[in-house]
Amino acid sequence: MSLTAHQLRLFSRSVLALSELTQTTDPDTWLSRAVSELKALVPFDSAWWGQVEAGQPGGSAKNVMHGSLGLSPQFAEEWNTIARCDHFARASMEKLGQPVIYNGSDDNLINEPAALVEFSQRHGLYHCLAITLKFPSSGLLFFVSIYRDKPQPKFKRMDADWLEAFSAHVLSGWERSLRQANHGSLQGHWDSLALANSNGRVLYIGKALSRVLDECFDNWRGTYLPDPLLPMLATRARLPHKGQGARLMVEPCGRWSSVKISSKEDLRLSPREWSVAHLYAQGMSYKEVARCLGVTPATVRTYLRQVYGQLGVSNKVGLANALRPRGVVSC
Repeated sequence: MSLTAHQLRLFSRSVLALSELTQTTDPDTWLSRAVSELKALVPFDSAWWGQVEAGQPGGSAKNVMHGSLGLSPQFAEEWNTIARCDHFARASMEKLGQPVIYNGSDDNLINEPAALVEFSQRHGLYHCLAITLKFPSSGLLFFVSIYRDKPQPKFKRMDADWLEAFSAHVLSGWERSLRQANHGSLQGHWDSLALANSNGRVLYIGKALSRVLDECFDNWRGTYLPDPLLPMLATRARLPHKGQGARLMVEPCGRWSSVKISSKEDLRLSPREWSVAHLYAQGMSYKEVARCLGVTPATVRTYLRQVYGQLGVSNKVGLANALRPRGVVSC
Protein backbone atom coordinates (compact mmCIF):
# COMPACT_ATOMS: atom_id res chain seq x y z
CA MET A 1 0.00 0.00 0.00
CA SER A 2 1.45 3.37 -1.03
CA LEU A 3 1.55 6.25 1.42
CA THR A 4 -0.76 9.20 0.93
CA ALA A 5 0.31 12.82 1.29
CA HIS A 6 -1.97 13.07 4.32
CA GLN A 7 -0.24 10.14 6.04
CA LEU A 8 3.20 11.61 5.40
CA ARG A 9 2.09 14.96 6.82
CA LEU A 10 0.75 13.22 9.92
CA PHE A 11 4.02 11.38 10.44
CA SER A 12 6.12 14.50 9.97
CA ARG A 13 3.89 16.44 12.33
CA SER A 14 4.12 13.71 14.98
CA VAL A 15 7.94 13.50 14.77
CA LEU A 16 8.22 17.30 15.03
CA ALA A 17 5.95 17.17 18.07
CA LEU A 18 8.38 14.74 19.75
CA SER A 19 11.21 17.21 19.22
CA GLU A 20 9.18 19.98 20.81
CA LEU A 21 8.26 17.73 23.74
CA THR A 22 11.94 17.19 24.50
CA GLN A 23 12.34 20.93 25.03
CA THR A 24 9.15 21.56 27.00
CA THR A 25 8.02 18.39 28.79
CA ASP A 26 9.27 16.80 32.03
CA PRO A 27 10.31 13.12 32.11
CA ASP A 28 7.23 12.45 34.30
CA THR A 29 4.92 12.92 31.33
CA TRP A 30 7.21 12.81 28.28
CA LEU A 31 6.50 9.22 27.23
CA SER A 32 2.77 9.58 27.84
CA ARG A 33 2.55 12.58 25.56
CA ALA A 34 4.85 10.99 23.01
CA VAL A 35 2.78 7.81 22.73
CA SER A 36 -0.35 9.95 22.50
CA GLU A 37 1.10 11.46 19.30
CA LEU A 38 1.13 7.97 17.78
CA LYS A 39 -2.65 7.82 17.97
CA ALA A 40 -2.99 10.16 14.98
CA LEU A 41 -1.09 7.61 12.87
CA VAL A 42 -2.38 4.38 14.38
CA PRO A 43 -5.65 4.70 16.35
CA PHE A 44 -5.79 2.59 19.51
CA ASP A 45 -7.91 2.14 22.62
CA SER A 46 -5.09 1.71 25.13
CA ALA A 47 -1.31 1.67 25.25
CA TRP A 48 1.51 0.43 27.48
CA TRP A 49 5.22 1.21 27.36
CA GLY A 50 8.30 0.98 29.53
CA GLN A 51 11.42 -0.98 30.36
CA VAL A 52 11.52 -4.74 30.71
CA GLU A 53 14.13 -7.33 31.58
CA ALA A 54 13.72 -10.28 29.27
CA GLY A 55 15.04 -12.85 31.72
CA GLN A 56 16.69 -16.12 30.78
CA PRO A 57 15.39 -18.28 27.90
CA GLY A 58 12.31 -20.05 29.15
CA GLY A 59 12.19 -17.80 32.20
CA SER A 60 9.82 -15.00 33.07
CA ALA A 61 10.27 -11.42 31.90
CA LYS A 62 9.78 -8.57 34.37
CA ASN A 63 8.50 -5.07 33.76
CA VAL A 64 10.44 -2.61 35.96
CA MET A 65 9.28 0.79 34.65
CA HIS A 66 6.09 1.57 32.81
CA GLY A 67 3.43 4.01 31.82
CA SER A 68 0.07 3.52 30.17
CA LEU A 69 -2.97 5.13 28.58
CA GLY A 70 -6.45 3.73 29.14
CA LEU A 71 -5.29 0.87 31.39
CA SER A 72 -5.55 0.07 35.09
CA PRO A 73 -2.80 1.43 37.41
CA GLN A 74 -2.23 -2.20 38.45
CA PHE A 75 -1.74 -3.37 34.86
CA ALA A 76 2.04 -3.85 35.05
CA GLU A 77 1.93 -5.61 38.40
CA GLU A 78 -0.75 -7.98 37.11
CA TRP A 79 1.19 -8.59 33.90
CA ASN A 80 4.30 -9.59 35.87
CA THR A 81 2.29 -12.46 37.35
CA ILE A 82 1.32 -13.86 33.93
CA ALA A 83 4.42 -12.82 31.96
CA ARG A 84 5.70 -16.38 31.68
CA CYS A 85 2.70 -17.43 29.57
CA ASP A 86 2.45 -14.25 27.45
CA HIS A 87 3.68 -15.64 24.13
CA PHE A 88 2.93 -12.37 22.32
CA ALA A 89 5.25 -10.40 24.62
CA ARG A 90 7.94 -13.07 24.37
CA ALA A 91 7.73 -12.96 20.56
CA SER A 92 8.22 -9.20 20.64
CA MET A 93 11.31 -9.54 22.87
CA GLU A 94 12.76 -12.19 20.58
CA LYS A 95 12.24 -10.07 17.44
CA LEU A 96 13.94 -6.90 18.59
CA GLY A 97 13.25 -3.90 16.38
CA GLN A 98 10.44 -5.69 14.53
CA PRO A 99 6.76 -4.97 15.17
CA VAL A 100 4.64 -7.96 16.17
CA ILE A 101 0.89 -8.22 15.54
CA TYR A 102 -1.66 -10.41 17.26
CA ASN A 103 -5.25 -9.99 16.05
CA GLY A 104 -7.66 -11.74 18.32
CA SER A 105 -10.41 -14.18 17.48
CA ASP A 106 -12.45 -16.48 19.64
CA ASP A 107 -10.72 -19.48 18.03
CA ASN A 108 -7.27 -18.14 18.96
CA LEU A 109 -8.19 -18.00 22.64
CA ILE A 110 -9.04 -21.70 22.94
CA ASN A 111 -5.44 -22.85 23.37
CA GLU A 112 -4.25 -19.93 25.52
CA PRO A 113 -3.72 -20.28 29.31
CA ALA A 114 -6.82 -19.32 31.28
CA ALA A 115 -4.95 -16.67 33.31
CA LEU A 116 -3.77 -14.95 30.12
CA VAL A 117 -7.25 -15.05 28.55
CA GLU A 118 -8.85 -13.57 31.68
CA PHE A 119 -6.19 -10.84 31.88
CA SER A 120 -6.60 -9.92 28.20
CA GLN A 121 -10.39 -9.82 28.31
CA ARG A 122 -10.49 -7.77 31.51
CA HIS A 123 -8.21 -5.11 30.03
CA GLY A 124 -9.61 -5.08 26.50
CA LEU A 125 -6.51 -6.51 24.82
CA TYR A 126 -8.18 -8.13 21.82
CA HIS A 127 -5.99 -6.83 19.00
CA CYS A 128 -2.34 -6.20 19.93
CA LEU A 129 0.58 -4.48 18.21
CA ALA A 130 3.97 -4.11 19.90
CA ILE A 131 7.62 -3.41 19.30
CA THR A 132 10.58 -3.99 21.62
CA LEU A 133 13.86 -2.15 21.11
CA LYS A 134 17.35 -2.48 22.52
CA PHE A 135 18.25 0.23 25.02
CA PRO A 136 21.99 -0.55 25.24
CA SER A 137 23.04 2.10 27.75
CA SER A 138 20.44 0.90 30.28
CA GLY A 139 21.04 -2.82 29.74
CA LEU A 140 17.27 -3.32 29.53
CA LEU A 141 14.74 -3.41 26.72
CA PHE A 142 12.28 -0.65 25.83
CA PHE A 143 8.84 -1.49 24.47
CA VAL A 144 5.65 0.14 23.19
CA SER A 145 2.43 -1.87 22.97
CA ILE A 146 -0.92 -0.62 21.69
CA TYR A 147 -4.27 -2.36 21.89
CA ARG A 148 -7.76 -2.36 20.41
CA ASP A 149 -10.78 -3.97 21.98
CA LYS A 150 -13.02 -6.51 20.26
CA PRO A 151 -15.33 -4.13 18.32
CA GLN A 152 -12.39 -2.31 16.70
CA PRO A 153 -10.71 -3.27 13.40
CA LYS A 154 -7.66 -5.50 13.32
CA PHE A 155 -4.17 -4.06 13.11
CA LYS A 156 -2.69 -4.11 9.60
CA ARG A 157 0.82 -4.27 8.20
CA MET A 158 0.78 -0.50 7.59
CA ASP A 159 0.01 0.08 11.28
CA ALA A 160 3.04 -2.00 12.17
CA ASP A 161 5.24 0.00 9.80
CA TRP A 162 4.11 3.27 11.38
CA LEU A 163 4.83 1.92 14.86
CA GLU A 164 8.29 0.75 13.81
CA ALA A 165 9.20 4.13 12.33
CA PHE A 166 7.71 6.18 15.15
CA SER A 167 9.04 4.14 18.09
CA ALA A 168 12.67 4.77 17.08
CA HIS A 169 12.01 8.50 17.41
CA VAL A 170 10.28 7.94 20.75
CA LEU A 171 13.26 6.12 22.26
CA SER A 172 15.72 8.69 20.94
CA GLY A 173 13.64 11.60 22.24
CA TRP A 174 13.19 9.97 25.63
CA GLU A 175 16.95 9.55 26.01
CA ARG A 176 17.43 13.26 25.27
CA SER A 177 14.73 14.16 27.75
CA LEU A 178 16.42 12.11 30.47
CA ARG A 179 19.82 13.66 29.75
CA GLN A 180 18.41 17.15 30.05
CA ALA A 181 16.53 16.37 33.27
CA ASN A 182 19.38 14.76 35.19
CA HIS A 183 21.99 17.45 34.49
CA GLY A 184 24.66 14.91 33.61
CA SER A 185 24.03 12.46 36.47
CA LEU A 186 23.45 9.62 34.01
CA GLN A 187 26.83 10.12 32.37
CA GLY A 188 28.66 6.84 32.84
CA HIS A 189 25.95 5.52 35.18
CA TRP A 190 23.08 4.55 32.87
CA ASP A 191 23.03 0.92 34.00
CA SER A 192 23.48 1.58 37.75
CA LEU A 193 21.11 4.51 38.27
CA ALA A 194 17.39 5.25 38.50
CA LEU A 195 15.48 8.52 38.19
CA ALA A 196 12.27 8.88 40.23
CA ASN A 197 9.73 11.59 40.96
CA SER A 198 8.81 12.84 44.44
CA ASN A 199 6.34 9.97 44.91
CA GLY A 200 9.00 7.38 44.17
CA ARG A 201 7.62 6.47 40.76
CA VAL A 202 10.43 5.19 38.56
CA LEU A 203 10.94 7.31 35.43
CA TYR A 204 14.03 5.41 34.31
CA ILE A 205 16.14 2.56 35.68
CA GLY A 206 19.30 0.71 34.64
CA LYS A 207 19.71 -3.05 34.64
CA ALA A 208 22.41 -3.27 37.32
CA LEU A 209 20.38 -1.21 39.80
CA SER A 210 17.19 -3.07 38.92
CA ARG A 211 18.85 -6.37 39.84
CA VAL A 212 20.20 -4.96 43.11
CA LEU A 213 16.72 -3.77 44.12
CA ASP A 214 15.24 -7.11 43.09
CA GLU A 215 17.76 -9.08 45.15
CA CYS A 216 17.87 -6.87 48.24
CA PHE A 217 14.25 -5.78 48.72
CA ASP A 218 11.71 -8.54 49.13
CA ASN A 219 8.71 -8.35 46.80
CA TRP A 220 9.99 -5.34 44.85
CA ARG A 221 7.76 -5.28 41.78
CA GLY A 222 9.12 -2.32 39.87
CA THR A 223 7.20 0.85 38.94
CA TYR A 224 7.95 2.48 42.34
CA LEU A 225 11.16 2.48 44.37
CA PRO A 226 11.24 0.08 47.34
CA ASP A 227 9.44 1.43 50.43
CA PRO A 228 12.61 1.88 52.58
CA LEU A 229 13.94 4.41 50.05
CA LEU A 230 10.80 6.56 49.83
CA PRO A 231 11.32 8.64 53.03
CA MET A 232 14.75 9.65 51.73
CA LEU A 233 13.22 11.36 48.68
CA ALA A 234 11.59 14.06 50.80
CA THR A 235 14.84 15.22 52.42
CA ARG A 236 16.23 16.72 49.21
CA ALA A 237 19.69 15.92 50.57
CA ARG A 238 22.40 13.54 49.43
CA LEU A 239 21.86 10.51 51.66
CA PRO A 240 23.26 6.98 51.57
CA HIS A 241 21.18 3.90 52.27
CA LYS A 242 22.79 0.72 53.49
CA GLY A 243 20.62 -2.26 54.12
CA GLN A 244 20.09 -5.88 53.18
CA GLY A 245 23.46 -6.03 51.44
CA ALA A 246 23.01 -2.97 49.24
CA ARG A 247 24.76 0.38 49.51
CA LEU A 248 22.82 2.95 47.55
CA MET A 249 23.06 6.71 47.20
CA VAL A 250 19.88 8.81 47.03
CA GLU A 251 20.35 12.43 46.01
CA PRO A 252 18.48 15.34 44.42
CA CYS A 253 18.50 15.55 40.63
CA GLY A 254 16.76 18.74 39.62
CA ARG A 255 13.09 18.36 40.57
CA TRP A 256 13.54 14.61 40.82
CA SER A 257 15.73 12.19 42.74
CA SER A 258 18.35 9.77 41.55
CA VAL A 259 19.24 6.45 43.15
CA LYS A 260 22.49 4.77 42.23
CA ILE A 261 24.76 1.99 43.37
CA SER A 262 27.41 3.68 45.50
CA SER A 263 30.96 3.81 44.26
CA LYS A 264 34.11 4.56 46.23
CA GLU A 265 33.79 8.19 45.18
CA ASP A 266 30.42 8.36 46.94
CA LEU A 267 32.16 7.55 50.23
CA ARG A 268 34.33 10.65 50.12
CA LEU A 269 33.44 13.17 52.82
CA SER A 270 33.10 16.87 52.14
CA PRO A 271 35.53 19.17 54.03
CA ARG A 272 32.79 20.21 56.50
CA GLU A 273 31.63 16.60 57.03
CA TRP A 274 35.24 15.59 57.66
CA SER A 275 35.79 18.41 60.19
CA VAL A 276 32.63 17.60 62.15
CA ALA A 277 33.30 13.85 62.13
CA HIS A 278 36.97 14.25 63.12
CA LEU A 279 36.28 16.57 66.05
CA TYR A 280 33.36 14.47 67.31
CA ALA A 281 35.38 11.25 67.04
CA GLN A 282 38.13 12.86 69.13
CA GLY A 283 35.70 13.16 72.02
CA MET A 284 34.04 16.56 71.62
CA SER A 285 30.32 16.98 72.32
CA TYR A 286 27.78 18.37 69.83
CA LYS A 287 28.03 21.82 71.48
CA GLU A 288 31.83 21.80 71.53
CA VAL A 289 32.02 20.90 67.86
CA ALA A 290 29.45 23.60 67.07
CA ARG A 291 31.44 26.27 68.94
CA CYS A 292 34.67 25.20 67.27
CA LEU A 293 33.20 25.42 63.76
CA GLY A 294 30.80 28.33 64.29
CA VAL A 295 27.61 26.39 63.57
CA THR A 296 24.64 25.28 65.63
CA PRO A 297 24.44 21.94 67.47
CA ALA A 298 21.52 21.01 65.20
CA THR A 299 23.76 21.48 62.17
CA VAL A 300 26.40 19.26 63.76
CA ARG A 301 23.79 16.54 64.30
CA THR A 302 22.73 16.79 60.65
CA TYR A 303 26.31 16.41 59.41
CA LEU A 304 26.93 13.47 61.73
CA ARG A 305 23.75 11.72 60.59
CA GLN A 306 24.93 12.01 57.00
CA VAL A 307 28.44 10.81 57.87
CA TYR A 308 27.13 7.86 59.91
CA GLY A 309 24.97 6.73 57.03
CA GLN A 310 27.69 7.24 54.45
CA LEU A 311 30.26 5.28 56.46
CA GLY A 312 27.79 2.63 57.61
CA VAL A 313 28.42 3.19 61.36
CA SER A 314 26.06 3.76 64.27
CA ASN A 315 28.14 5.17 67.16
CA LYS A 316 31.23 7.21 68.03
CA VAL A 317 33.50 4.15 68.32
CA GLY A 318 32.50 2.97 64.87
CA LEU A 319 33.03 6.47 63.55
CA ALA A 320 36.55 6.67 65.00
CA ASN A 321 37.44 3.31 63.45
CA ALA A 322 36.05 4.34 60.07
CA LEU A 323 38.06 7.58 60.07
CA ARG A 324 41.38 5.83 60.51
CA PRO A 325 43.61 6.26 57.43
CA ARG A 326 42.19 3.27 55.55
CA GLY A 327 40.81 5.13 52.59
CA VAL A 328 38.12 7.53 53.82
CA VAL A 329 39.24 10.90 52.52
CA SER A 330 37.89 14.42 52.31
CA CYS A 331 37.10 15.99 48.96
